[in-house]
Amino acid sequence: MHDILEVLPDGVHCFIYADDIFILVEAPTVPTVKNKIEASVSKLETWWKKWHSNIAPLKCKVINFSTRISPVNFPVCFSGECIPWSNNVRFLGILSSNLSFRLHIDQLVIKTSKKLNAIKVLASSRWGAKAVHLLRVCNACIIQALEFGAFAIDHKNFVIRTDELEFQQRVLDPGAINRLYYEYRSSLHSDVVILATDAYKNATGVAIAAVNCSFPTELQGSIPTINSVFTGEALAMVLANSNYVREFKDYILLTDSMSNLTTLKNSLFLAKIIAEALNKFQSLELVYSPTHLGITENEWEDSVARDALVSSRIYMTLYRRRMLFRRVLRSLDWLKLKNGKNLSIVTNSLG
Repeated sequence: MHDILEVLPDGVHCFIYADDIFILVEAPTVPTVKNKIEASVSKLETWWKKWHSNIAPLKCKVINFSTRISPVNFPVCFSGECIPWSNNVRFLGILSSNLSFRLHIDQLVIKTSKKLNAIKVLASSRWGAKAVHLLRVCNACIIQALEFGAFAIDHKNFVIRTDELEFQQRVLDPGAINRLYYEYRSSLHSDVVILATDAYKNATGVAIAAVNCSFPTELQGSIPTINSVFTGEALAMVLANSNYVREFKDYILLTDSMSNLTTLKNSLFLAKIIAEALNKFQSLELVYSPTHLGITENEWEDSVARDALVSSRIYMTLYRRRMLFRRVLRSLDWLKLKNGKNLSIVTNSLG
């Protein structure tokens, strides 16, 4: 279906997901919009006939996004049948003509409430499933639905780099990767703040670490073993952004969690923190850094993460930390991390 994009008139945007097609036409006047829509429909009719396909016009909808008070209801016909106008349409969620997401949120509440009620049935204290299993079902069925389309980050000074830098190519010799990394590191200007994060898991818990390599400071802590390393890596990135991204500077955050970087744009947990930090920094780059190759920053945060589970340092509870960490706790509560109240953080200023 990709060749649909080639037949549409210039200035008409088309979004395709599976067998759903969304045509977006914009213009300053209603007559211009009408002409563009009619031209687009005519092109689509020709394309459909070429491929011997059928479309049901009555199952389609036309919606107007405008601040005009007077309604715009000119006829839009496809193969002789008029497409009905509507105040909301479904396309990867519910879009309303007033650009409100209330219907979308209400639909999510109904959808997730049904699933949550089903989980409650299995939560009997005498014969029900274990809390660990219920939490996994909740994360898979409910959290995933709530996160869908929750945040989309688009900022000219926010970049995620996973494979475009030379040292990120794991097929290279470890020595070459190490050399290329330090060439990249030396090319940065002196004011760039380098951050690094990591997580480590064993039988006793999941350790997390966030390190400010430019102004040597560490954050480390642990969460229960019910959580995955993926969750630990995400929390470490949240801690780094929440605690270290404070001034209007250029920041680079190094992480070996490719999975978190690739899912960041659809992750409510991470994207919320990034979105809140957009006005605080001059630029922020999340950079994938291959692990266990002798890169100083990687080795540093790896040792801090491993030390978090066995360290004899005094841990301060999260409730006694400043408001910054309380925000992280609320995020953890939202994610329903079991025993989240036991999360502890230690700060250690070096030098």
